[in-house]
Amino acid sequence: MANQRSYIILAGAFGPELEPFQPLDHQQVEIDNQEFTVILKESGIGSVKAAVSVTRWYQEAKKANISISEIVFVGSCGLYTDSKNVTDLQINDLPSAVFSSSYCCYELSTLTEPPQAKSIELLSALIQTSLSKEAKLSNRLLATVPNVVVNSPNAVSLLPIQSSVLAERTNQDKSTLFVENLEAFGMAYASLELNLNFSSFLSVTNLVSNEGSIDWQKNFIRGANLLYQLVSTQFKLKS
Repeated sequence: MANQRSYIILAGAFGPELEPFQPLDHQQVEIDNQEFTVILKESGIGSVKAAVSVTRWYQEAKKANISISEIVFVGSCGLYTDSKNVTDLQINDLPSAVFSSSYCCYELSTLTEPPQAKSIELLSALIQTSLSKEAKLSNRLLATVPNVVVNSPNAVSLLPIQSSVLAERTNQDKSTLFVENLEAFGMAYASLELNLNFSSFLSVTNLVSNEGSIDWQKNFIRGANLLYQLVSTQFKLKS
Protein backbone atom coordinates (compact mmCIF):
# COMPACT_ATOMS: atom_id res chain seq x y z
CA MET A 1 0.00 0.00 0.00
CA ALA A 2 1.27 3.48 -0.89
CA ASN A 3 2.22 5.82 1.91
CA GLN A 4 -0.70 7.90 3.09
CA ARG A 5 -0.37 11.61 2.32
CA SER A 6 -1.16 14.19 4.99
CA TYR A 7 -3.24 17.22 4.02
CA ILE A 8 -3.98 20.51 5.72
CA ILE A 9 -7.22 21.92 4.34
CA LEU A 10 -7.54 25.69 4.39
CA ALA A 11 -11.26 26.29 3.94
CA GLY A 12 -13.12 29.47 3.07
CA ALA A 13 -16.81 30.18 2.63
CA PHE A 14 -16.32 31.55 -0.87
CA GLY A 15 -13.60 32.32 -3.39
CA PRO A 16 -12.62 35.92 -2.55
CA GLU A 17 -11.76 35.00 1.05
CA LEU A 18 -9.38 32.33 -0.26
CA GLU A 19 -7.81 34.43 -3.01
CA PRO A 20 -4.74 35.53 -0.98
CA PHE A 21 -4.04 31.87 -0.13
CA GLN A 22 -3.82 30.72 -3.78
CA PRO A 23 0.02 30.58 -3.74
CA LEU A 24 -0.27 27.84 -1.09
CA ASP A 25 -2.71 25.59 -2.95
CA HIS A 26 -1.24 22.09 -3.45
CA GLN A 27 2.10 23.22 -2.00
CA GLN A 28 4.25 21.10 0.27
CA VAL A 29 4.96 22.73 3.61
CA GLU A 30 6.93 21.72 6.68
CA ILE A 31 5.84 22.25 10.29
CA ASP A 32 7.95 20.87 13.13
CA ASN A 33 9.92 18.65 10.73
CA GLN A 34 6.74 17.09 9.33
CA GLU A 35 5.55 17.59 5.75
CA PHE A 36 1.99 18.35 4.66
CA THR A 37 0.22 19.29 1.45
CA VAL A 38 -1.92 22.41 1.71
CA ILE A 39 -5.26 22.23 -0.11
CA LEU A 40 -7.73 25.10 -0.52
CA LYS A 41 -11.45 24.28 -0.35
CA GLU A 42 -14.64 26.35 -0.56
CA SER A 43 -17.26 25.30 1.99
CA GLY A 44 -20.18 27.28 0.61
CA ILE A 45 -22.17 29.80 2.65
CA GLY A 46 -24.10 28.77 5.77
CA SER A 47 -23.73 25.99 8.32
CA VAL A 48 -25.60 23.31 6.37
CA LYS A 49 -23.54 23.68 3.19
CA ALA A 50 -20.37 23.90 5.24
CA ALA A 51 -21.15 20.71 7.18
CA VAL A 52 -21.95 18.83 3.97
CA SER A 53 -18.67 20.04 2.47
CA VAL A 54 -16.63 18.71 5.40
CA THR A 55 -18.33 15.33 5.04
CA ARG A 56 -17.61 15.28 1.29
CA TRP A 57 -13.94 16.20 1.81
CA TYR A 58 -13.61 13.40 4.34
CA GLN A 59 -15.13 10.85 1.96
CA GLU A 60 -12.96 12.00 -0.95
CA ALA A 61 -9.82 11.83 1.18
CA LYS A 62 -10.63 8.35 2.44
CA LYS A 63 -11.17 7.10 -1.11
CA ALA A 64 -7.85 8.61 -2.23
CA ASN A 65 -5.91 7.25 0.79
CA ILE A 66 -5.29 10.77 2.07
CA SER A 67 -5.12 11.70 5.75
CA ILE A 68 -6.68 15.07 6.65
CA SER A 69 -4.41 16.23 9.45
CA GLU A 70 -6.60 19.25 10.14
CA ILE A 71 -9.08 21.68 8.67
CA VAL A 72 -8.47 25.37 9.34
CA PHE A 73 -11.37 27.63 8.40
CA VAL A 74 -10.02 31.00 7.26
CA GLY A 75 -12.99 33.34 7.10
CA SER A 76 -14.44 36.57 8.46
CA CYS A 77 -16.65 37.42 11.40
CA GLY A 78 -18.43 40.16 13.30
CA LEU A 79 -17.81 40.87 16.98
CA TYR A 80 -20.70 40.73 19.46
CA THR A 81 -20.39 43.88 21.55
CA ASP A 82 -21.88 47.37 21.78
CA SER A 83 -18.65 48.73 23.21
CA LYS A 84 -15.64 49.86 21.20
CA ASN A 85 -13.35 49.39 24.20
CA VAL A 86 -12.48 45.70 23.91
CA THR A 87 -9.22 44.87 25.65
CA ASP A 88 -7.97 42.01 23.48
CA LEU A 89 -8.90 43.42 20.08
CA GLN A 90 -8.01 46.65 18.34
CA ILE A 91 -11.58 47.43 17.28
CA ASN A 92 -10.56 50.84 15.97
CA ASP A 93 -8.05 49.14 13.67
CA LEU A 94 -10.11 46.46 11.93
CA PRO A 95 -9.61 43.90 10.59
CA SER A 96 -8.08 41.94 13.48
CA ALA A 97 -7.40 38.20 13.70
CA VAL A 98 -8.90 35.74 16.20
CA PHE A 99 -8.75 31.98 16.77
CA SER A 100 -11.44 29.54 17.86
CA SER A 101 -12.04 25.90 18.65
CA SER A 102 -15.34 26.60 20.49
CA TYR A 103 -18.70 27.03 18.78
CA CYS A 104 -22.40 27.54 19.41
CA CYS A 105 -25.51 28.19 17.35
CA TYR A 106 -27.93 30.74 18.82
CA GLU A 107 -30.31 32.84 16.74
CA LEU A 108 -30.59 36.54 17.52
CA SER A 109 -34.29 36.10 18.33
CA THR A 110 -33.36 33.84 21.28
CA LEU A 111 -30.92 36.40 22.73
CA THR A 112 -33.04 39.56 22.81
CA GLU A 113 -34.83 40.71 25.96
CA PRO A 114 -37.53 39.55 26.02
CA PRO A 115 -36.71 36.57 23.74
CA GLN A 116 -38.66 36.33 20.49
CA ALA A 117 -37.98 32.59 20.18
CA LYS A 118 -36.87 29.69 22.36
CA SER A 119 -33.55 28.01 21.67
CA ILE A 120 -33.25 24.22 21.67
CA GLU A 121 -30.11 23.62 23.70
CA LEU A 122 -29.48 20.22 22.12
CA LEU A 123 -29.04 22.01 18.78
CA SER A 124 -27.43 25.26 19.94
CA ALA A 125 -25.20 24.49 22.92
CA LEU A 126 -21.45 25.03 23.01
CA ILE A 127 -19.23 22.42 21.35
CA GLN A 128 -15.45 22.10 21.44
CA THR A 129 -13.53 20.68 18.49
CA SER A 130 -10.55 18.37 18.79
CA LEU A 131 -7.02 19.66 18.35
CA SER A 132 -4.66 16.73 18.69
CA LYS A 133 -0.89 16.99 18.37
CA GLU A 134 -1.36 16.33 14.64
CA ALA A 135 -3.10 19.71 14.29
CA LYS A 136 0.24 21.46 14.07
CA LEU A 137 -0.93 24.59 12.25
CA SER A 138 -3.91 25.10 14.57
CA ASN A 139 -1.80 24.63 17.67
CA ARG A 140 0.57 27.31 16.45
CA LEU A 141 -2.16 29.75 15.45
CA LEU A 142 -4.03 29.53 18.77
CA ALA A 143 -1.05 31.08 20.54
CA THR A 144 -0.73 34.05 18.18
CA VAL A 145 -4.06 35.88 18.53
CA PRO A 146 -7.00 36.27 20.97
CA ASN A 147 -9.19 33.18 21.40
CA VAL A 148 -12.95 33.55 20.96
CA VAL A 149 -16.16 31.53 20.76
CA VAL A 150 -17.94 31.52 17.38
CA ASN A 151 -21.73 31.72 17.20
CA SER A 152 -23.31 30.59 13.93
CA PRO A 153 -26.92 31.69 13.43
CA ASN A 154 -28.70 30.99 10.15
CA ALA A 155 -28.96 34.69 9.28
CA VAL A 156 -26.75 37.75 9.68
CA SER A 157 -27.69 39.54 12.92
CA LEU A 158 -28.58 43.25 12.64
CA LEU A 159 -28.91 44.21 16.32
CA PRO A 160 -25.92 44.66 18.65
CA ILE A 161 -25.61 41.85 21.21
CA GLN A 162 -23.03 41.93 23.98
CA SER A 163 -20.67 38.99 24.26
CA SER A 164 -21.68 38.73 27.93
CA VAL A 165 -25.20 37.67 26.88
CA LEU A 166 -23.81 34.70 24.98
CA ALA A 167 -21.30 34.03 27.76
CA GLU A 168 -24.15 33.67 30.25
CA ARG A 169 -26.11 31.42 27.89
CA THR A 170 -23.13 29.11 27.37
CA ASN A 171 -21.81 29.21 30.97
CA GLN A 172 -18.58 30.94 29.94
CA ASP A 173 -16.69 33.63 31.80
CA LYS A 174 -18.19 37.08 31.20
CA SER A 175 -14.91 38.24 29.70
CA THR A 176 -15.16 35.66 26.90
CA LEU A 177 -15.37 37.24 23.46
CA PHE A 178 -17.95 35.94 20.98
CA VAL A 179 -18.01 36.48 17.24
CA GLU A 180 -20.54 35.69 14.53
CA ASN A 181 -19.83 33.57 11.47
CA LEU A 182 -22.44 31.59 9.55
CA GLU A 183 -20.34 28.55 8.58
CA ALA A 184 -18.13 27.65 11.54
CA PHE A 185 -20.60 25.73 13.73
CA GLY A 186 -21.66 23.41 10.90
CA MET A 187 -18.06 22.64 9.99
CA ALA A 188 -17.15 22.09 13.62
CA TYR A 189 -20.09 19.76 14.21
CA ALA A 190 -19.27 17.65 11.15
CA SER A 191 -15.60 17.53 12.12
CA LEU A 192 -16.49 16.25 15.58
CA GLU A 193 -18.67 13.53 14.07
CA LEU A 194 -15.83 12.48 11.75
CA ASN A 195 -13.08 12.81 14.39
CA LEU A 196 -11.25 15.50 12.42
CA ASN A 197 -9.10 18.28 13.84
CA PHE A 198 -10.85 21.58 13.14
CA SER A 199 -10.22 25.21 14.05
CA SER A 200 -11.21 28.66 12.83
CA PHE A 201 -8.75 31.46 12.12
CA LEU A 202 -10.93 34.48 11.41
CA SER A 203 -10.63 38.15 10.63
CA VAL A 204 -12.91 40.42 12.66
CA THR A 205 -14.25 42.80 10.02
CA ASN A 206 -17.07 44.55 11.88
CA LEU A 207 -19.20 44.87 14.98
CA VAL A 208 -22.51 42.98 14.80
CA SER A 209 -25.05 45.73 14.05
CA ASN A 210 -27.26 47.03 11.27
CA GLU A 211 -24.10 48.57 9.75
CA GLY A 212 -22.16 45.32 10.00
CA SER A 213 -22.55 44.20 6.39
CA ILE A 214 -21.31 47.57 5.14
CA ASP A 215 -18.20 47.34 7.30
CA TRP A 216 -17.70 43.70 6.29
CA GLN A 217 -17.71 44.71 2.63
CA LYS A 218 -15.05 47.32 3.34
CA ASN A 219 -12.80 45.02 5.36
CA PHE A 220 -13.09 41.37 4.31
CA ILE A 221 -10.47 41.48 1.55
CA ARG A 222 -7.96 43.18 3.86
CA GLY A 223 -8.93 40.63 6.50
CA ALA A 224 -8.17 37.74 4.16
CA ASN A 225 -4.78 39.24 3.37
CA LEU A 226 -4.05 39.63 7.08
CA LEU A 227 -4.88 35.97 7.72
CA TYR A 228 -2.65 34.88 4.84
CA GLN A 229 0.27 36.87 6.22
CA LEU A 230 -0.16 35.29 9.66
CA VAL A 231 -0.71 31.73 8.39
CA SER A 232 2.21 31.78 5.95
CA THR A 233 4.68 32.54 8.76
CA GLN A 234 3.79 29.32 10.58
CA PHE A 235 5.46 26.88 8.18
CA LYS A 236 8.27 26.53 5.67
CA LEU A 237 7.49 26.04 1.98
CA LYS A 238 9.28 23.06 0.44
CA SER A 239 10.98 23.69 -2.89
